[in-house]
Amino acid sequence: NEEFMELFFNTYHDGGSSLFETAYKKFHSSNLEISVDDETSYLRLTLYHYNPDVLKDWLNVIVYDLNATMAEIDRLNAEKYISRAIRSLRNICDEVIVLDSESSDSTRQISEKEGAKVFIQPFLGDGAQKKEASKFASNDWIFSMDADEILDDDLVNYVKRINFEKNSYDSFSFRRKNFCGDEWIRAAGFYPDSVIRLYNKKKVNYDTRADHAAVQCNNTLKTKCHIIHNTYESMEEWVDKMNFRSSMSAKQLFDDGVLPSNSRPIVRSIFAFIKKLFIKGGILQGKNGFKVALTTMFNTYLKYIKLNDLHKKKLD
Repeated sequence: NEEFMELFFNTYHDGGSSLFETAYKKFHSSNLEISVDDETSYLRLTLYHYNPDVLKDWLNVIVYDLNATMAEIDRLNAEKYISRAIRSLRNICDEVIVLDSESSDSTRQISEKEGAKVFIQPFLGDGAQKKEASKFASNDWIFSMDADEILDDDLVNYVKRINFEKNSYDSFSFRRKNFCGDEWIRAAGFYPDSVIRLYNKKKVNYDTRADHAAVQCNNTLKTKCHIIHNTYESMEEWVDKMNFRSSMSAKQLFDDGVLPSNSRPIVRSIFAFIKKLFIKGGILQGKNGFKVALTTMFNTYLKYIKLNDLHKKKLD
């Protein structure tokens, strides 16, 4: 086993593909178990080895890869969209900063080719990562944008007219057009979906929430200009992201000290459905109204079920 593990690590770091595949299959069959929790969809990895030093090395490798993968999930399709996003930002920005979460694709190379300044930071969570990115900017005014977004023409024209020296606001919010594939989803609160994206980093910045972070500001000008957001390529991706996001939200609730509850997943998910369908008017907005209501209900249920699971694991 020691000889095999040494072979594997040498192969892993040297990039040998055939030996790596052989070693991985051997390791997977004898040293690794993977199981899925049916209630939360969490993966549980169990490692076996008589040598604790080797086991520690393996654990470090796997945790590193998992963290890198989760960081990439948070910005799905970044490689596909990054050129478009950088070119869009060029319309209003003097410089473009890309803070890369140790991606394994060609995001960094593409970004540098497009003229962006690229920095690397292991993923800190949604808010902390965006806040960290602002530190690399030369200017005080920051426009924060995800890789799967672009600026609409009305926003570009609006920002170009702002006199930042005489401006009395600390931030500006914009409306998002959220798309699933080619379809603009406006139903049940998906529009106008106002978000603060332009802000003075000397005055305000992102909070450090792990998921759904936002710029915290009480002096914001709410505009009617738009960001185009390719939220989901398909319904399959919508469900995949929902599973990931609900896990991030559950961890945030856990960190905030929210206690477990057997009734909360049911009560909150039903209320979320009623809110989207009736209060937000989804029932009057056709198939997309029901789609938003149902997915929101399911996401809410997953979030609180996963919170309960986190508390169970803490007790274990």
